[in-house]
Amino acid sequence: DDAIDIIAMLMESATEKLSPGSATSQIMAMLQAPLLKVALQDKSFFENKDHPARKLFDLIAKTSMTWLDVVNRDEKLYSSIVNIVSDISDNSDNGSQALQTGYEETNRLLQTLIKKAESIERRQIDIAKGKERLDLARTRAEETIDNLISGRVLTPYTKSMLLNSWADVLMLT
Repeated sequence: DDAIDIIAMLMESATEKLSPGSATSQIMAMLQAPLLKVALQDKSFFENKDHPARKLFDLIAKTSMTWLDVVNRDEKLYSSIVNIVSDISDNSDNGSQALQTGYEETNRLLQTLIKKAESIERRQIDIAKGKERLDLARTRAEETIDNLISGRVLTPYTKSMLLNSWADVLMLT
């Protein structure tokens, strides 16, 4: 009876700041029955902070709030987590093993997503640095050409060629 109350409080605490229709609250609702079943069958659930069910609950809560309750959520990740939680519900007779497998699958998904996000971030940084170097090179090329042609009388075509086309060549070298 205490286990039921504690799981109810845990779920309430985990979802109190979420909107009722959010991805996280839906996934947490799906997890409630398997967690309750494990808590009733395995008293180490409450004593062992490394219990597979607790690790899974924490990981899914963090993953859902970080990656799924956003405007442009990753639908593939969402469906994968829903499938994992559904598998846990369907295989709840396997107890901790189903939860451990769910934890490992969710963790693998999350690590892949983190690596992908880090790779995208590195590319964005490289692009920004490249643009900065290109702007600096363009400025130096324009200043060099301006210094070389200042005080000289040039035809409009020659001046345009030097300031545009030739500046582009100098910028890229």
